[in-house]
Amino acid sequence: MLIVTCLGVQASTEPVKTSAELATENRHLIGATAWVTIGPVQAKLLARVDTGAESCSLHAEEIVVPKGKEKMTANVGKAIRFRVIDNDGETHWIESTIHSTVVVKTSEERERRYKVWVDMACVGIDKRVCVTLNDRSHMEFPVLVGRNYLKDDFLVDVNQAAKE
Repeated sequence: MLIVTCLGVQASTEPVKTSAELATENRHLIGATAWVTIGPVQAKLLARVDTGAESCSLHAEEIVVPKGKEKMTANVGKAIRFRVIDNDGETHWIESTIHSTVVVKTSEERERRYKVWVDMACVGIDKRVCVTLNDRSHMEFPVLVGRNYLKDDFLVDVNQAAKE
């Protein structure tokens, strides 16, 4: 390395990092699919990574809101319990609090869904993230990882295979 001094200021000939290099320094590469664990139960699921999705979505079965109202928006702030099935076929019950509801337009209809906070981990990055609960049984992946989880910590490389 060459150091040059001019008018009392030292300059180095060490290569200057580009903004892209600086942006990737503290980020993890993730592929188009990734293994995630959900909640304190550590349910391990294969997920689709979707940079076009604003938030994460989780396949949930037997959604129960104790003492819940029929109108979903009236249940915001209440406890919720739901079942997820991991990739080994094991059933896990997860409990959370309903954060909000959201109306999602599917190819067939508009439907209201609950949004809840869960702990999600992927490639060693643990985050508390808001996920939408819905029936993804007809889809290949039980979890959709959206931008609310990816933000600030990940870069997506669609050529990369899912890492356990």
